[in-house]
Amino acid sequence: MPIYLYFLEIELFGSWPLELAEALLSDDERKRYQGMSNAHRRREFAWGRFLARQSLAQHFPHPAERWRFFVEANGRPVLLPVEDARPQVSLAHAGELIACALELEPGEPPGVDVEDLRRELDLRALSKRFFSSQEAARLERISGEEARRALFFDLWTLKEARAKSLGVPLAESLAQPVSSGFVYELEGRWRVACTEAVREAHWLGRCSVHCPDARLRPAALLARPR
Repeated sequence: MPIYLYFLEIELFGSWPLELAEALLSDDERKRYQGMSNAHRRREFAWGRFLARQSLAQHFPHPAERWRFFVEANGRPVLLPVEDARPQVSLAHAGELIACALELEPGEPPGVDVEDLRRELDLRALSKRFFSSQEAARLERISGEEARRALFFDLWTLKEARAKSLGVPLAESLAQPVSSGFVYELEGRWRVACTEAVREAHWLGRCSVHCPDARLRPAALLARPR
């Protein structure tokens, strides 16, 4: 079933007090939040939960603070139902960008991942370490650094989104071929992957848009042998 995507850039909320996000944290989340020593990780966590609850508020009449998360043993946050509402969410972070995938009905959990395309990475080393030998060889055969980076981020984000949907370790998902999912290039800065088709995508704190500059491509097209 198609999902909704919501994005938040932390830097755009620089003038907003962090207490705004902290106020919506549950007691369990607040304990976890207070135990984090890394300031950026604390901001990511608070604003991520804020984005999830504000995204839910766009579709359900319940107050944002009523939504609660249960964290599974594998670390995946699962949204608890409120009355007869049983939506599902998936969160991803990349630097200052946070993404929330929202599925309004119960079913297979959605998965989302986002990566900053400007990051300097050793693509060959990472692909040899984490991808299958066939995928690593495919990346090696590509001529042109730009094309190689595009395929690398397509594969990585799709596999990380799948790991979140299935609740499996990232390394396990990275080692397996991927044949489904959808990939966006967002504003030329980020690669965004989702396990389900996207019905709408919106910015929180910006004008509501349908991501006109994001290119949605079926992963099956990326997975064809070359």
